[in-house]
Amino acid sequence: MKQFYRQRRILLIILLFMLLFSFHAYSLFYLQLLSGSALAEEAVNQRTPGLVLDSGRGDILDRHGTSLLDSSEKEVLAAFPFIYRDNMEEVRQVLRSPELINKISEKAGQNTPFVAKKASTLSLEGAGLEGSGLEGSDINLPGLVPVEKEIRYGPGSLAHHAVGYVQRDSGRGVYGVEALFDEYLAGDDPSRLVAPVDAKNNFIEGLGYRLQESSGVNTPRNVVLTIDNELQKAVEEIMDKLVEVGAVVVTDPSNGDLLAVASRPHFDPLHVEDYLDDGERHPMINRAVYQYQPGSVFKTVLAAAALEEGTVSLYEPVGDKEIFKEAMAHSCNPSFMTLAEKLGWEKIRDYALAMGAGEETGWPLFEKTASIPGPDIDPAELDNKAIGQGSLEVTPLEIARMMSVIANDGVKRELRLVKKIENEAGRAVRYYSPSQGNKVLSSSTANQLKYMLQAVTDYGTGTQADIPGTSVGGKTGTAASTGRWRNEEEITNYWFVGMVPLESSRAVIVVFMEEPGASLVFREVGQAFLDKNQD
Repeated sequence: MKQFYRQRRILLIILLFMLLFSFHAYSLFYLQLLSGSALAEEAVNQRTPGLVLDSGRGDILDRHGTSLLDSSEKEVLAAFPFIYRDNMEEVRQVLRSPELINKISEKAGQNTPFVAKKASTLSLEGAGLEGSGLEGSDINLPGLVPVEKEIRYGPGSLAHHAVGYVQRDSGRGVYGVEALFDEYLAGDDPSRLVAPVDAKNNFIEGLGYRLQESSGVNTPRNVVLTIDNELQKAVEEIMDKLVEVGAVVVTDPSNGDLLAVASRPHFDPLHVEDYLDDGERHPMINRAVYQYQPGSVFKTVLAAAALEEGTVSLYEPVGDKEIFKEAMAHSCNPSFMTLAEKLGWEKIRDYALAMGAGEETGWPLFEKTASIPGPDIDPAELDNKAIGQGSLEVTPLEIARMMSVIANDGVKRELRLVKKIENEAGRAVRYYSPSQGNKVLSSSTANQLKYMLQAVTDYGTGTQADIPGTSVGGKTGTAASTGRWRNEEEITNYWFVGMVPLESSRAVIVVFMEEPGASLVFREVGQAFLDKNQD
């Protein structure tokens, strides 16, 4: 019996050693064969911190083939803090730019290389340079090197929240279209200026700076968006003038194409790190895809439900209040509360969902969807929901699609941001077709709604949105009890949504703001659209 137990122990020990050996064999196989190249590359990168000089990426174009990036090549001063930080006195003696000295002093304790300044604006003395530029490449300042670098986002770049940005040290997309279509936009590894260091992050002077160039084997693709460069620029200029916090969306209701999408405040994609910790203004948030109470804009849904269900006709009084058309023109709350009681929340909710609230719009990037309360709500809340207040929330993109249903004869379509992926010759390698859409309102209801929305801009609450010489229809909206606060004051949502021109509408425009003036912004954007699309 003892021999049996002894043999069993020996067998268990042998099995244990076999398991340990198998584990180590697999680990070696995994490290050497499966992950060897990636780990080796990572190890090399740890010993060769560098700055991307050319990402080698494809372009992001508007619907007509115009770049939205405004990229260029510029001479810059590449700074390697781990090299110059022990020589700050020497650097200070040579540099004459206080701004530059302050910047490189602040970064001296870091290990990540960065662009210190555009070389054309740099003022140096000595170090083999003449005048105030960076003539020649003989610079003797430790850790500072003049180089030609791709500036991917120029001063004329547009649609930052849609386009996104790339990671500085890798050149790969991390946000927006840059991230979503990184596999198409990215070619081979980007070209980098590197500075080899030892295990203690000391610069190996004998090796000097090195240029790691792309192999050029894999050709990057271009991403073509539905955005119109000229209109996008006009929208952003209008917002810079009139909108502190808000969003503007312009769509083509006939096919769902997004012609312009902008959010304010926005960010500089070249210096994203300066905006990430801004907890007061939140510039990284794309307000076109976030939820907000729609206020009286939601009355268009009630009107659609009432007309479609035959609950009320265009010139019929709503209860003992104004006739329906006048109630819309003057945004009469009691009339719409009475209408909501006749319809019931479940019916109103069904029409909101049918028109596109609460579902993804077709925007391919991150987006929230509407917060539509369930069919069973407290009857005391019905009046509040009828006028777009309380827990009812929608996004500007959803409002754009819902308004497009009215503009497009009752047909609902998904929105489209990306038109195609093309190669360097301009041939499409992948195409994203417009949505076919489905009929959710009758043509009669859509036409009656247009007539009611025209009254809003003709003589109702939205006369500021009227564009002389053009028929315009739209709806104002204000939500005061938002539950969001700034400087100890509750934030108010201001909206204007509408279509230009009213008949045969070619553009649906949504303006959301956290300060008054949405109607004026709508008029400016509408005029810009008409100026660009004159027949």
